[in-house]
Amino acid sequence: MFSEQIEERIVGIALKNPNLADDPDFKSRYFMGERAQAIAEALCVLPTEKRSLANIWNELDNGYNQHNYPISYDDLVALEELIAGQASFYRDLQVVKRNYLENALQQAMVNYSQNRSQDHLDKVTSIIEALDTINTCDSGELTVASQEFSDQLAGKGPKAIKTLPKLDVLFNGGLSGAKLIALGARPGLGKTAFGLNLVQAILANNAEVHVDYFSLEMSKLEIFKRLISLQTQIPHSHLINPANCKLDRIKLEQAQEQILASNLQVYDSLRTLGSILAVIQAHASQYRQQYVVFIDYLGLITLDQQYQLDRYLLVSEITRQLKMCTLDYQVPIIMLSQLNRAVESRLNKAPQLADLRESGSIEQDANLVAFLYRPEKDLHKVNLIIRKNQEGCLGELTFKFKGETMTFE
Repeated sequence: MFSEQIEERIVGIALKNPNLADDPDFKSRYFMGERAQAIAEALCVLPTEKRSLANIWNELDNGYNQHNYPISYDDLVALEELIAGQASFYRDLQVVKRNYLENALQQAMVNYSQNRSQDHLDKVTSIIEALDTINTCDSGELTVASQEFSDQLAGKGPKAIKTLPKLDVLFNGGLSGAKLIALGARPGLGKTAFGLNLVQAILANNAEVHVDYFSLEMSKLEIFKRLISLQTQIPHSHLINPANCKLDRIKLEQAQEQILASNLQVYDSLRTLGSILAVIQAHASQYRQQYVVFIDYLGLITLDQQYQLDRYLLVSEITRQLKMCTLDYQVPIIMLSQLNRAVESRLNKAPQLADLRESGSIEQDANLVAFLYRPEKDLHKVNLIIRKNQEGCLGELTFKFKGETMTFE
């Protein structure tokens, strides 16, 4: 999951704070981008006290530029001026190291499958052990946590992202920080509709927040029409073939302009976890805790490499990596998921955690798990039941559902 932006931010911070290049995990071979790798190598070659921009540029001029990939002095200045702190440096460095090791592991596994020697097996084992140490590289210091808490007490911390008023109570005032949220339902109960209601509420209440919506089931056009219906309250059925209906064109044009001007991006062609995480990594770094991700829906994501895994293990790996992403970048990710059919055969239709389809890891990795269901044969009522909430209470919310515009109120 290579991200040039992350790698260049790391070397930019190291240019501003040269002693950071002495970190044992700051190794040029971990970088996949040619420019970042060259700068990292120059930083590592020079003693700490001689890592001025002029000396680094001279080192690059004598070495790297011979390969016809020039890096100007102005390039170094621009990288040094990137706005990011040391906390970002250490977090990003672990991401780059993990990417390097995961790529190395894939190659080592290929080598072992072709030649099942002890040397190749030892290589696979050593890389796995190295990967296991990444999440345990922690000094145990509470200084940063203490400062973040002090900032929150003083009102200096990041503001909670407002959603629907009823949900904000469960979120302790709104979305914030590293949260993996699972929203489950049986087909046809409105997972996508509820997700888009949340998107609309977030964009309406938080002008500075950026939202990425990964749609693996519907096209951009279908998502856009649903948002138009929510915005205008024109029935969605009238927008399927709008040329055949008498519609308020001015109202529709205004809604289109508002959606296009918002901080929303919809992706309908990204299917693999790696491609999704690459976008999240880049945008989480860019928007700095003013960012929310929606994945619609979990069961359609595939891994980049076609491992011989059953679906249970595959989903477990996907949720594990999504959870790590929320922690690495302090970003809330809302993933939609289907429920298995067992719920339909019970007298009590209220979903349970065990009804999550394909993997118990969803329940394990998610900070909050909620389900949509109809408690009675009333098409205008949908309940949201919260079965897991690490930072708040459990409970049940009732929403009025307007099917013609797929609005939850």
